[in-house]
Amino acid sequence: MIKKGFTLAEVLITLGIIGVIAALTVPHVIANLPCENKLRFLQSHAALTNTINDLMSDETFYYTSNLGGVGLNRPGHVLDPDLQNHPLVGQNFILDNPPTSANEKLARLVAFKMHIVDGPINCVNDTCTFDTTNGVNWSFAENNDNNGDNVSTVTIDVNTVPDDDNNVDTTFNNAPNDADMVDRFEFVIDQWGGITPTSQLETRLLAEPSNLKMADFKALITELKHNANAENVEAN
Repeated sequence: MIKKGFTLAEVLITLGIIGVIAALTVPHVIANLPCENKLRFLQSHAALTNTINDLMSDETFYYTSNLGGVGLNRPGHVLDPDLQNHPLVGQNFILDNPPTSANEKLARLVAFKMHIVDGPINCVNDTCTFDTTNGVNWSFAENNDNNGDNVSTVTIDVNTVPDDDNNVDTTFNNAPNDADMVDRFEFVIDQWGGITPTSQLETRLLAEPSNLKMADFKALITELKHNANAENVEAN
């Protein structure tokens, strides 16, 4: 008995149909893929906001009532007797290893309160860095605002895995055409716990938290780079 198989023409026609379907559907699927960097950015911003709010309401570390409104720009005022029962003291934070600056104090408190720190907290020259278990690198740098008050500039590197060009610290200002390489975002934390984006990128991403499409993320990067280039041309 002879088995009947597919003819070459039938195979070619079938492959052609599959190719047409793929050509029509794949671009749509790719355009709707979620942007992992934006998702991690939003998660990190939410975690930072919640942690700062917790710290501002914790008078164990930042007094507000009996010291006339002390904010995040004060390194001291933490050696309250109640600290002996505070959970962070058990992690060698205050009594055995006190912070040397307001920025270091804030960075270490944020790291400990997140409870997801992976590895040590490194503080050198008024800059503290640490990693969290979700692959995000955090950097807290001490700066001054326009009024001369101490602030902390927080840089969030949401993707610490090197890409093909070994570029792991890319903002939209120095990003190449491939927008998915943009993985670094910045905020400024003032002495009263206010968190302010340092560029239009962070502001726009926070304004549309439900839009996670990679295509729209790339379009936003392109728009911002175009606007920045246009402003440079006008300035010159």
